[in-house]
Amino acid sequence: MSLIISEESEYSYDIEAVSILADIASRTVSDEQFAKDTAIVVQSAVQYVLDGEEHIDNLEGCEKTQLGTKVEKRWLKRYGFPIKRTAPARKRILERTGETYQNPALDTVIGSVDVDIKHTIGDNWMIPREAVNRWCLLFRTDYTHQTYDLGLLKMADAHLTEGCNQDKKRSVSAEGKKHIYWIVRNYSLPEAGKIM
Repeated sequence: MSLIISEESEYSYDIEAVSILADIASRTVSDEQFAKDTAIVVQSAVQYVLDGEEHIDNLEGCEKTQLGTKVEKRWLKRYGFPIKRTAPARKRILERTGETYQNPALDTVIGSVDVDIKHTIGDNWMIPREAVNRWCLLFRTDYTHQTYDLGLLKMADAHLTEGCNQDKKRSVSAEGKKHIYWIVRNYSLPEAGKIM
């Protein structure tokens, strides 16, 4: 687990990857604290969406999508990164503050790089067309084992499957999974009743 890319990593000389991780690292005191705080964010999103259900597998598809959105928004808020807003939300911000809200091209901007955030409770992520050849932070929640993972991957064509779903989204390929830079791996989620 590290927010600092080692020289052996294929991304050690990639200015965007280094910039993304350096910006994240600047917002926490240590790798361990980052992993712990992110675990709290993930578990709080899980508990919000479960809303009394016993297991993630009992959720409807739209609720699983909401889980990904909650993880994304809560993580971005926790670390102070910009959040992509809808047109009505941008209008309300303008009316309330008098300032124009500059929307990121993807979900956020980290280290001056547009970044998309994806979440899965399975073993793969669906990548939209606008994120191809862009960086993605990949969250994976394993509810059965009460752990989460967080990785970084540039969505190059070589890292994606050939086929796509009806929304034209593609999956991370087996080859692509070999190139994920794992920031956090198999980190335990806090007990649901002990989230601060």
